[in-house]
Amino acid sequence: SVNPFLMNEPKMLTQKQIDHQKVQTALSYIESNLSKELSLAILSEIVHTSPFHFHRLFRMATGETLNDYIVRLRLEGAATMIKYSPQLPFSQVAYTMGFNSQANFSRVFQKWYGVSPSTFRKEMGSKYFSKICKTPSKNGKIKLTFSQYFRSIEKLINWMNMNAVSIEVKNVTSSRLLYLRHEGDYGDIGDSYQKLMNWAGPKGYLNFPKTKMTSVYLTSPQITENEKLISYAGITAGSDATADEGFELLTIPEGKCLVANFEIPKEEFENAWDSMLAYIQQHDLTILPNSFFYETYLNDGTQHPQKLFQVEMFIPLN
Repeated sequence: SVNPFLMNEPKMLTQKQIDHQKVQTALSYIESNLSKELSLAILSEIVHTSPFHFHRLFRMATGETLNDYIVRLRLEGAATMIKYSPQLPFSQVAYTMGFNSQANFSRVFQKWYGVSPSTFRKEMGSKYFSKICKTPSKNGKIKLTFSQYFRSIEKLINWMNMNAVSIEVKNVTSSRLLYLRHEGDYGDIGDSYQKLMNWAGPKGYLNFPKTKMTSVYLTSPQITENEKLISYAGITAGSDATADEGFELLTIPEGKCLVANFEIPKEEFENAWDSMLAYIQQHDLTILPNSFFYETYLNDGTQHPQKLFQVEMFIPLN
């Protein structure tokens, strides 16, 4: 039987759980600080582990070396900036993504994507959103092919006019989230939310409808392969909330955003994001460099008779 006097004792973590938390802490730090120096020495110090041991842990957990992981995230971030903010000079893209010079950025970009940044920007086009398809070439390297969406900007705007409850540019206040990092297809983020709820509930952090569920997207499915997409399954948190056991805290800063409200089924979320990006291009708005998109759910769409989600979507702007 369970000894009731032991129920409130702190749970001892296994070494495997401790190592997992260290890698998660490092991943969160990397994703939030891509413009800064991210050396093995710095990251191993942050997680209080020897460089040798941390490098081994990181490779085991991610399947990539630390350097390869950082370079990939920086290049995917740069490609996203070029795609959605075509007016930005390459020097700013390079600096924002942590490259020490534009020349070094161009060299690494060419090696990874098989085209120069300028060719990449030209091929993406200004009137259509393009999807990047990376396929292995015969020599093992990655080469790019481009396929245009069937919907033009005009059709996307028409879709928005028919489906958006509202869309406006406004200043939003900062918010604090407790979150669990999710890696993989965005459609599977529900599993991470379930783990988050199971952890947050007993701690008293769930107070619906005041508590809001918010998904944060750090990578674009049009740039990054599905299995390597990074997102956060989050809930709004008060000032007294603390994180542990692999869960993290994030402050979404205040600032100007394009904010759109929709009431749509889950399968239409991608259309909603595409229509917002079309709106940005049509109105010559500028996405804030190195920012992340996020969405807040205003109802439980799974309980709606027509499975409709009331969702508020945010794109930070300059």
